[in-house]
Amino acid sequence: MKAFLFLGTALLISAGIVLAGNEDLPRTLAELNRWYVEPPTGQNAATIILEATAALRITDADSNSLSLPRIGNVQLPQPDKPIPADMKAAITEFIQRNEPALGLFGQAAQFQQSRYPIDLNQGKSVLLPHLLKLKQAAKILELSSVSHAVAGQSGEAGDDLLTSFALARSLESEPVLISQLVRVACDSIAVDALEQILNRITLSTHTLDQLQDSLRQYEAREAMGLGFTRAFVGEQVSDLSAFEMAPDQYLTVPDNATPEERKKFEIEIMETMKMDRNYCQTTFDRALALRSRPFPGRLSQDVFAEAEIAATNKNLRLSCLFFAALDAIAPKEAGDLANLRLAQTAIALEKFRSDHANRYPDALTELTPNYLPSVPADPFDGKPLRYRKTGEGYVLYSIGRNLKDDGGKPGHGMEGDIVFSVISPPPAS
Repeated sequence: MKAFLFLGTALLISAGIVLAGNEDLPRTLAELNRWYVEPPTGQNAATIILEATAALRITDADSNSLSLPRIGNVQLPQPDKPIPADMKAAITEFIQRNEPALGLFGQAAQFQQSRYPIDLNQGKSVLLPHLLKLKQAAKILELSSVSHAVAGQSGEAGDDLLTSFALARSLESEPVLISQLVRVACDSIAVDALEQILNRITLSTHTLDQLQDSLRQYEAREAMGLGFTRAFVGEQVSDLSAFEMAPDQYLTVPDNATPEERKKFEIEIMETMKMDRNYCQTTFDRALALRSRPFPGRLSQDVFAEAEIAATNKNLRLSCLFFAALDAIAPKEAGDLANLRLAQTAIALEKFRSDHANRYPDALTELTPNYLPSVPADPFDGKPLRYRKTGEGYVLYSIGRNLKDDGGKPGHGMEGDIVFSVISPPPAS
């Protein structure tokens, strides 16, 4: 099996986040563009990922298919349900047709650095065409992993999973908020793929070890908040650059104003613009200073929600607009961390089952210290992830954004829990 070492120590070094000394952070668009480091020639995962997305062969028939999930107009069955014959055939044909692109994704996963070809000097006008392609690629990798699992090809299914997580991590250093949200979406698709696989095939110890190592590194960086911290820095620089406009672009002077009134209006507009910019900068500085707080404490520091209300009351037009886009980011970040911890724990549960005659533990504490150093905490309340055995399998979950234990009932958005379940596992090897 391939070696998957994507974005480990290299990211920690290249991130350049030293929040105790803001002089180390970019303050201009040019500095921000340089901060998103270009890897050495021949070592950029993004280059190969884009080559892979260009090689994808997706037809209108695929997009309208009632047999091809994720790409067409149908969903994958629940992980414990069989895949219908017509769906299995459609997935197999689609994956075979896209083998060249999938091979390139696998190659990209072996590189440790990534930078997509975007120009952050454009500020709020920057184009991000790669994001939609990446999310689509994550869905295709899920189909590939499920196809391999159904075919009994556990090693290939494991490779698909590792590639899928690496694909998401290729966005980790991109200092743009929407990029981090797409990364979260790709992570969610990869965890869904893992859930599908563990309900359909037994992964080898070697594959489980590789997944555990990859997820351990990724979860540690997500717990530190590196990706979203970079995004907040990028949003601050981009938002502040928007204030570099003529006063009449910020607020129009009435046409019927007299020369004296016009002069007074212009002075007031300049003062308001200055106040708006200063408020925007100090709010971002305050938010960044709080980024070092671990979850669940990070959930209670919704600086932007409070600042948006204050900006509205003070008629600070741009601050109000910018802060609205940053509201409720912490719960989404916590959801991603919860998903990664659920995946980590699921891998540990499989390793335990392999060593204990096909039996899952009665409690997650049995996983420590041989399979996990400690029981992962739910980022939403700091308590251990919830777990219970059911039948031959288990239900594992985080309480999610509503901060309420719904007993492992899956939900979306603010409702229900974030759930990972194995209902009827295949026999451990």
